[in-house]
Amino acid sequence: MSKLTPPRIIAFLQLDIEYGRGILQGIAQHFQQHPEITVLKFMRPPTYRREAILRLAPDGIIAQIASREDERVLNSLAVPVVNVSGRLRHSALTTVNSDDLSVGQLALNHFHGRHLRNFAYVGDRTHAASRLRWTGFQQAAQRLGATPVQRYFLPHEESDSPYSERLRRGLVTWLRQLPQPIGIFCFTDRVAVEVAEACERARRRVPEQVAILGTGNDATRLDFAHVEVSSIQLNTTRIGHLAAETLHSLIRHPGQSPAEILVDPLRISIRRSTDRFAVDDELVAGALDHIMAHVGNPVYVTEIARAVGVSRRSLELHFQRTLGTSVYAQVQRVRFERVLELMTDPAMSLDAIAYSTGFGSAAAFSTMFRRHFKLAPSLYRQGLLTPAARAAPRYSAPA
Repeated sequence: MSKLTPPRIIAFLQLDIEYGRGILQGIAQHFQQHPEITVLKFMRPPTYRREAILRLAPDGIIAQIASREDERVLNSLAVPVVNVSGRLRHSALTTVNSDDLSVGQLALNHFHGRHLRNFAYVGDRTHAASRLRWTGFQQAAQRLGATPVQRYFLPHEESDSPYSERLRRGLVTWLRQLPQPIGIFCFTDRVAVEVAEACERARRRVPEQVAILGTGNDATRLDFAHVEVSSIQLNTTRIGHLAAETLHSLIRHPGQSPAEILVDPLRISIRRSTDRFAVDDELVAGALDHIMAHVGNPVYVTEIARAVGVSRRSLELHFQRTLGTSVYAQVQRVRFERVLELMTDPAMSLDAIAYSTGFGSAAAFSTMFRRHFKLAPSLYRQGLLTPAARAAPRYSAPA
């Protein structure tokens, strides 16, 4: 880098939603280690104007790119640019983004783990990330031999303008035609809020008849939902950190070919909209509710049987017939589901996580975690929370 003055980085992000704010946090994490670099942040403009950007004299740009015209303008600036949007497929610029196929697969596995066997997707037809999430969701359903996935496309998902009454009525009509119970995966949290409202208008109970899962875990959207909506949290901090690290490398070593860096989703924040299991056996349903309600305490099979009014043997037979698993295995599944959620909170120690999820001791927690995930909990967590890690290992919930 021949320039003698300190480098100036420009970040154009949608800062009114969690996605942009999380990326900005990751960018800050990287450049805090390089105080000689100036970072200027701006709201993503409706369109990028070459002359306006050149007046800022950037040495590098991190931007959410929404169109081929945006891409053309930024590519003409003769400075390194890193795209952090999934709007376009096969961008001509280096891109750091969520692994959207994995997002869709995670959604399907979550619903399937809740013993749902009917699935649907609501998304944006024009957005590349939406199409990829739909593909991942559909592929995962096909691998499990599920019935064909229903889908419904809403236009202009990223626009903040309200959906028209005509479009909302169409969504209500579509919902009424779906089999029940069903899990509906939504491209974003904004879509999930629309689906939750449509369920209320269609008189479909959430989660008993319709389970809803959003994407983004964005409180600015979810706080307006008619029901507490579960959501996939994208690892936006890691995306931002990797974008900053990649841009820094492009500035120091120009001439590198465009690359695509994908980041696994972080976790599912489970709320009311998916906290039920779709089972016909009322005894099993009651036992599952008891397990979910007491996930923070040591839970024993005899205690669960007593809570639903049957013997332990009778309960085990019901579980094997309905779920194909033991009561203890289901307790462990729910417990580790909660563990993986808490693992993403850097404020919680591993000991606190162990006691918050019903393990009698930190040692017992570590032993069980190693048995299920073939990795020490500290190493698993390091893969989740280390921003510079290129890829965290993927693990399935314990059987």
